[in-house]
Amino acid sequence: EVSQLFNQASPGTTVQLRDGFVEITATSEDPYLIADRPLLQGGILLLYGLPLLATGLFFLIVQQIDPARFPAFADIFAKRPSTGDNIISLDGLRGIAAIMVVADHTWGRCTGLGAGGVWLFMSLSGFLLARPFVLQPERAKSVSYWLSFFRRRMQRILPAYYLYIIIIFVFHFRFDAAFRHFLFLQGDGHLWVVPQEMLFYLLVPFIMGVNFFIFRGRPWLIVLHLTTLMVLANRFLDTDVLYLYEMLRQTIRPYLGIFLAGCIASYLYYGVYRQCEPKLSAAWQERTDNLFALCGAGLFLVFLLCSTMRLWGGERVFAQEYFAWFGIAATGLLFSILAGKGKSFVNRLLSWVPLRAVSVVSFSLYIFHPLVINCLRAGMKYYTGGGLSGFPLFASTLLVSYVLACWTYTYIERPFIHHAE
Repeated sequence: EVSQLFNQASPGTTVQLRDGFVEITATSEDPYLIADRPLLQGGILLLYGLPLLATGLFFLIVQQIDPARFPAFADIFAKRPSTGDNIISLDGLRGIAAIMVVADHTWGRCTGLGAGGVWLFMSLSGFLLARPFVLQPERAKSVSYWLSFFRRRMQRILPAYYLYIIIIFVFHFRFDAAFRHFLFLQGDGHLWVVPQEMLFYLLVPFIMGVNFFIFRGRPWLIVLHLTTLMVLANRFLDTDVLYLYEMLRQTIRPYLGIFLAGCIASYLYYGVYRQCEPKLSAAWQERTDNLFALCGAGLFLVFLLCSTMRLWGGERVFAQEYFAWFGIAATGLLFSILAGKGKSFVNRLLSWVPLRAVSVVSFSLYIFHPLVINCLRAGMKYYTGGGLSGFPLFASTLLVSYVLACWTYTYIERPFIHHAE
């Protein structure tokens, strides 16, 4: 049966039946065999029984879940940041960014859209990490705060990230790659973002220290300082100065300027605008709110519609080519969303509960969604013989990744997050 199975072979490759074994001889440099039929025949149990069993177990598990108490659902409304109030529109923006990345990796028409989503992630990170120092500049000189800061950051990132590394590299005996990823020395595929974030965390104490000790927490001087750093980082901080590693040890520049753009938005809003706003008359407040709402809507559409020209039949990815301008746009978008006070469709859209639900588990969804893509493609090819692409792959990946991310968030991420708090 084995000798009859492989009737197609590369030149110089022969398959012969011997006494008790099959002899395969290859003389070509690239030998191969092609099976005439599937190696594993799918019976009724394999094709229908196992999927039905898995579905039944899934519904039994779901039936035991109380949505009001299940953390991945309860935290949509109960989540609280370590400093300040939770801003639900920014939660929705994080959810949009995660969906943009999934669309990039699954839907050919959206290839390149994920770059815009990553810039939103990075700018949001800068905005939220800078906010405590705008509200209480003296935090910059507190050793205990910095120890708590790094502990929270590590406990937020490492559990889900390390689990993925173990699954992808350790379980496949790629210990050298796993070691480099554990130490953030390499970032294959979508993991390139994690070493970038770690670099930002290391630089935050120095940036905030300068803001406090030299500029004494004065917002306008700090905005000027951060803007200067952003321009210099975008212009000169390339691989000739400092580089990180991505897939196959290819070098990639640090995108510090986009992180700084988020910091600038935080200082502009909390340090400048919130201080000046009470001095405006009611009529002027109404006008400025409407103006910022309009600006926010326009900048939001820039990220959705202009990150990649593949949406319109082109090939260029503007978010990658003009990352510096997208960082500036992110500053305007974050500021406008907050200053617009919910008066545009963008704020109402970003407050939509499904987007906020994605935001809660967005890190796990980002980390694990490539694994889901591979499983869906392999499963469809095995069970149907066909492929899965385009919108069906995008929708199914988003759904399955969200379900998986709810589990990893609840049982892997959240326990460490709460312990850090």
